[in-house]
Amino acid sequence: MPQNGFGSSTSRLARLDADVVEGGVLCALVLAVPTVFLRGAITTFDAPQAALFAVLALAVLALRIFRAVSTGLVERGPRPLSATSSALVVALVLAWVTSGQPWVSLTGATVRYAGALSYGLCLVLLHAVFRSARRGSVEPLLATFVVAHGVVVGYALLQAYGLDPFTWGEGDLYVGEVFSTLGNPNFSSAFIGLTLALLVRYQVDSRLPLIARSIFGAAVGASSVALSYLGSFQGQVVSLTALGVMAVWASQQRGWYRLEALAAAAPVGVVVVAVPVLTNGPDLPTALTLMIALGIWTALMGVRQRRWSLQVGLDSPGLSQRRVGRGLTRGLAIGGVVIGVAGLGAAWPLISDDLTGGLGRRVEFWKISLSIFREHPLVGGGLETYPAYFTRLRSVDQAVEFEMVLSDSPHSVPLGLLSGGGLLLILAYLSIVILVGAYGIRAFRRTRGGEQLLVTAVLAAWIAYQVQSLVSIDMPGLIYTQWVFGGILLAKGVDGGVREVRIPGLRVRGSSPLASGESARGPVQRFLLAGSIGLVFLAAAIWVSAPLRADLHASSAQKAFVQTDFQKAGDELQRAIELQPNNGFLANAMARVYWESGLDELALEEFERSARLQPGNPGAARVAAGTALELGQYGLASEWYERLVLDDPNGPESLVEAAKFYASIGRSDRSEALLDRFYALDSTAPDAWKIVADAHEQLGRYWSAGRIRLCLSENGQYVIGVGCVYRP
Repeated sequence: MPQNGFGSSTSRLARLDADVVEGGVLCALVLAVPTVFLRGAITTFDAPQAALFAVLALAVLALRIFRAVSTGLVERGPRPLSATSSALVVALVLAWVTSGQPWVSLTGATVRYAGALSYGLCLVLLHAVFRSARRGSVEPLLATFVVAHGVVVGYALLQAYGLDPFTWGEGDLYVGEVFSTLGNPNFSSAFIGLTLALLVRYQVDSRLPLIARSIFGAAVGASSVALSYLGSFQGQVVSLTALGVMAVWASQQRGWYRLEALAAAAPVGVVVVAVPVLTNGPDLPTALTLMIALGIWTALMGVRQRRWSLQVGLDSPGLSQRRVGRGLTRGLAIGGVVIGVAGLGAAWPLISDDLTGGLGRRVEFWKISLSIFREHPLVGGGLETYPAYFTRLRSVDQAVEFEMVLSDSPHSVPLGLLSGGGLLLILAYLSIVILVGAYGIRAFRRTRGGEQLLVTAVLAAWIAYQVQSLVSIDMPGLIYTQWVFGGILLAKGVDGGVREVRIPGLRVRGSSPLASGESARGPVQRFLLAGSIGLVFLAAAIWVSAPLRADLHASSAQKAFVQTDFQKAGDELQRAIELQPNNGFLANAMARVYWESGLDELALEEFERSARLQPGNPGAARVAAGTALELGQYGLASEWYERLVLDDPNGPESLVEAAKFYASIGRSDRSEALLDRFYALDSTAPDAWKIVADAHEQLGRYWSAGRIRLCLSENGQYVIGVGCVYRP
């Protein structure tokens, strides 16, 4: 029996084992989610990483439920955390149940997997890390982040220098030739940038051997080279938060040793700033020279640090602030600002080009997100339903210039939550962000020495995510990061308000099982409880992995389709559809199998189902309309052409295709009205004008049709000039 509030060695060991298992699952999630991809899946990166994230986060939830039920108590954090977490859960549920696409809003499948379920699991991770960080060390978790950082950097460098073990076809590449394990240079760059601060922390750790610190120093150089090849300005910007770790490390020294520390940190800062921004990717010899030089410099820095009056590392004690050297620090800070501004001015032409190119189109996406919010201000249109609104709400200029360029996200996490979940969701989300930030600052101010460096690194990574999220999106490989960092910051900043709450209906043995490690259940009850929770977890894991398994079947179907084995392709797609019946892309693929097999009516049904499952996708509506027309079902074709015009009111080709259809069935009034709308767009798209010429022929206007064709130059471009801008 436990005595004096302490559990028996057996119960303490059981509790220790549970903590170790949970910590292992968290580390597995941190390492695997941003680094795993599966070439056999249609969505090589998204579906595998989303499935892995969901399964491992559910495992964390299952472990927490088991601990709570077996002890009869739950650990409740500070009231502000409980209140904001509850508000977020309520807002997520409302965004899900009120959405016109509840399946998409819940799972995020077919889009970016950032649905209500994913955010709910992120909240689980926040609380799990918060509890874990209060009870034990966070070093394993942070070390795992650094390992994941190394994997992403390593694979990017393999691709940059032509050493990629995989051969990627054009259809497999998202953007560019270097994209690393997150499948897109923007996302891989973001992960490297926001975790670089954790790497720098190990570089200045006085506890580590010099050889280890040298390796970390060289790794900082490798990360900067990888960022230069990935070419994402967003990631390059957020990587600068790593300099905060160097600044805090230097400021912790005393007197003139601060000057030495700043001098030692300067080359690291130059590499982090200059290499990604001012180079387009150094060649291999230059990159190796840079890494070796930075590694040697780190070793020399470590040797010199041994002579300093204070060595700051992971194990350094708390320090009291002194007035000695404060004037020097202020002077150096002012000098650093001056140098930074001068450097910014020198690099501004490059930065300006990146900003203009990167943000120009995003501004359009943000405006559409705000338009969705105005239509659904309270609970939003549903998470991940942005594609359903995009073509209808985009500007005329966007529709005319980039008609075929569709977006499935506003490319801003806060704006995505605003349009997807309305005021309720964005306010709940911002409340948690503000709460974590406040506790993070509090943790920084109350810690000293190595503990302060830890908080600085985590806070820098968390801030980097917030900055990145303003112009990017929540991908499976990134979505969990801020919540893990947030849990650590909360644990380091909280000094009270954490208490144990008894679960109603459960008998508690002893005064405080959580404190003592004693279970409220006997061995048999614990076994049955573990088995029950395990079965529920298994069922949930099977359900959340359905998109990945459907992807694998779809991939097999695609290979069979290319080989004209339509029977196998249909069988594989049927299995995929059974797993994901609401996936419009699978319905489209099945329709094409039916069409090639001569099953025209079945093909039409699937094309229609695909279009219904993809509201706002003009291509799906266009295919459904065209198939109905080819089969002579003019009434059905008319319905889909009207749906096309409704979904894409400013799309040049959408308008003229509908106009051509109505001209072909003798509805000249409707055809001419659509053509007038097209003329008002001032489009010069040659493909659209070719269809206009066909429509004029259908209307019996052969002279005007010929005149339009004369305005199409030999290279297929529509010529703008006197006599070549057609107006009826």
